[in-house]
Amino acid sequence: MIRWLLNTIHTWAQSWIAKLVNTFTYGALEFRFFIVILSLGTLVGIADGVSKVFFGFGLLSAVQNWLVVLISFAVLYLAIDLNNFVLPSKIMVYMLTFVLYPVIWLYEGGLDGSAPYLFVITVAAIAIVLRQHKPQVLVICNLCMFGLLAWMQYLFPEMIRYHENPAHRILDATSMALVCLLFLYFSLSQILDDYKRKVGQLNETQQRLEHLSSIDSLTGLYNRRYAMNKFAMVLQNRRRTSVSVIMIDIDHFKAINDAHGHLVGDKTLSLLATILSAHTRESDTVARIGGEEFLILLENTDEPQARLVANNLRQTILDYSHWPKAMTVTASFGVFEIDQDKDVDSVLEGVDLLLYKAKQKGRNCVVSQTQLAEEEPA
Repeated sequence: MIRWLLNTIHTWAQSWIAKLVNTFTYGALEFRFFIVILSLGTLVGIADGVSKVFFGFGLLSAVQNWLVVLISFAVLYLAIDLNNFVLPSKIMVYMLTFVLYPVIWLYEGGLDGSAPYLFVITVAAIAIVLRQHKPQVLVICNLCMFGLLAWMQYLFPEMIRYHENPAHRILDATSMALVCLLFLYFSLSQILDDYKRKVGQLNETQQRLEHLSSIDSLTGLYNRRYAMNKFAMVLQNRRRTSVSVIMIDIDHFKAINDAHGHLVGDKTLSLLATILSAHTRESDTVARIGGEEFLILLENTDEPQARLVANNLRQTILDYSHWPKAMTVTASFGVFEIDQDKDVDSVLEGVDLLLYKAKQKGRNCVVSQTQLAEEEPA
C-alpha cells in the first residue's frame, strides 16, 4: 500500500513537473510571468514562514506565510492542469485583494510592513499577466483596498499589530525587498526572452517570405525577379572570371497546350524544371523567366563549357521517356558568354537573339556566339 502510494505520488509529480517545464518553455509571455510570480510567492513564503518560526515571531505570523504558500501552490497547480492562466490568475488576485491584503496589513505592521511591497508586486503582475484581459477592474479593486486600509490605519492605528522588535521589521522588509528584486529580475528576463523569441520568429518569417517571393510556384525554380537580381549582382561582383548564360525555350509549347490542355502543359514545365535542376551544379542559378522560357546562369564557366552543358541538357530532354501523354519534347538553347562591359539588358538581348537563331535553324539545337559568328558570312 505504501509503495503503491509512493509510486502514484512519484508518477504524478513527474507528470506535473513536465507540464510545468513545458509551459514555462513554450507558453505565452503572460503565462510564464504567472508561473514566475506564483513560484516566487511559494518559495519566499516557505522561507519566510520557517524563519519566523525559527526566530520566535509567533505562530500566527508564520501561518500567514503558509496560507500564501498553500494558495499559491493550489492556483499554480490549477493553472498548469487546465493549461489556462486567466481564471486562476483572477482567483489569485481576488484572494490577495480581499483576504490576504487585510490580514497581512493588520498583522504585519500596515504601511510599515510588507503590505505596500505586496501591493506594488500585485498591481505590476496584474498589468503584465492580464494585459489582454481587461485588467482595469482588478487594478481599481487593488487601489481601493489599499486606500481603504491606509485610511483605516490613519483613523484606527490601534487596530494594526506593529512589529514588536527591530529584527522582525528587518526580516519582513528584507524578505519583501528580495521578492521585489527577484520579481524585477525575472520580469525583465522574461520580457527580454520574449522579445528575442519574437525577433527570431519575425526574422524566420521574413526569410520565408523572401524565399517564397523568389520562387516560381509551378516549377519550384527561381523566378524572373530573383534571376535578374542575381544576374545584376554577379555582373557587379565578377573578378575577371568567365560567366555564361543559357536561355532555353520548349519547342512548340503552345501546340502542347492546345492539344492536351494546360494541365499537361504545366506538368511538362515542372518535369523540365526537374531535369534542369538535376543536371546543373548547385552553384548555377536555374530560373523560369517566362511562360516556357528558362534561364541558367553559370559562374566560372566559359562559352565552350556552357555549350557542352546546353548540349547535354538538350539530349537529356530529347531522351526523357516520362513526358505526359508519351510525348516527345524538345527544347532550343541560346548560349552567351558575358563580356566585362555588358549589363543585364544587353546580355538578355544577346542570348535571346541566339535562342531565336536556334528556332530558325529548326529547333532542338544549341546556338552560341562562336557558332553564330562562324556561320554568318563575312
